[in-house]
Amino acid sequence: MISVILYGSTSRGELSYKFDGGRLDLFSDYELEVIIRKSASKESILELKESISKESFSIANPLFHVDLSFNTKFSFWLKRRLDRRLAIFEVRENGVTLYGEDILKILPKMNVKSLDIGNLNELILVRLWMQLLYMPPGFAKSSLNERDSEILKYFLARNAMEILTIYLPSKGVLLPTYTKRVNYFSEHEKNPPFPPSYADFFKECLSVKLSLKFNLQIEQYYAKMLEGYLILLECLLGIEKSSADISDRVGVVSKRLMGGQNGFINDNMLSKFRRKRREVRIWRSMEKQSFIDSIRWLFRDKRPYIMGFLLNYHFYLNSRFAQGAEKEEFLINARKFMDEFSDKKSSNPYMGWQELNREIVKFMSRWLYNNPVYLERLGMD
Repeated sequence: MISVILYGSTSRGELSYKFDGGRLDLFSDYELEVIIRKSASKESILELKESISKESFSIANPLFHVDLSFNTKFSFWLKRRLDRRLAIFEVRENGVTLYGEDILKILPKMNVKSLDIGNLNELILVRLWMQLLYMPPGFAKSSLNERDSEILKYFLARNAMEILTIYLPSKGVLLPTYTKRVNYFSEHEKNPPFPPSYADFFKECLSVKLSLKFNLQIEQYYAKMLEGYLILLECLLGIEKSSADISDRVGVVSKRLMGGQNGFINDNMLSKFRRKRREVRIWRSMEKQSFIDSIRWLFRDKRPYIMGFLLNYHFYLNSRFAQGAEKEEFLINARKFMDEFSDKKSSNPYMGWQELNREIVKFMSRWLYNNPVYLERLGMD
């Protein structure tokens, strides 16, 4: 072992934690990069991962896990020279060497111009997906206990802060921490597309991240987070706000995404290669359909459609369970988007929200995690 690097919220000084009855409760994860001299066997890596697993910390919070990555020094250098994702920028700016050689200095400096903006904008899809994945079961039953309510409020606030992570680089500003982004937005953004209330909302979300103290209700966090992502998509898609009605605005954004507009998520070759490699594996095991249809599926950029599904699905959940006024048009739109990206054609054009939830979990297990039973093993199916 050459080096161990800590990165993520812990190294940024933004770890979310509290002590409950003398026990440590973590709402963030530990992210570690392990640099080794030569490629290790899968068995030895698996053994090490199991020895440093979530269970070894005796922390039951579903938001906490230990993320371990392994690379040789050369592969670490090579990948980081080619990889221009935000995560690489944050590792260089915020990473802490816990053991061994300090190899962070070999990482190239990055700025907005060198950043993979398309991959950064894809973070909209990732954060909306993660929010759905960690929705507690009690949310749909209006029976959240105190613990689930706390976790849901936290995750809504945490995901809302990524709006600034994506928005500020579109304005030429690249900052490495949530704290600096929120402060910059409050002090320098004079005419943002967000209503004035968002300056205080982002401050509230940062306070939640750092102190786990909540001043809003679930429905307030959820509504503000969703409208924030809607505004962000309007900006990135070049849509001028022409209506005060949320349903109308979601409809306009949905129309653009349904048209396959993907220029704002045009990422670099390395990101494309990783995504296409996963999709080829899905394509090889697809249910039988015409060759032309399967080829179209393979070469179609599915991200606008997945993004459109998640946006509409969340607005449906919010309207039904948080606002108490179900809006069926969001569910109809979600079904249409799923037909565009799913590798399995549904025989039921009237799928309800629960069935749609099951289908998106199955699809994302393969499309995002490259493992058809990944989420099932985590108990998230």
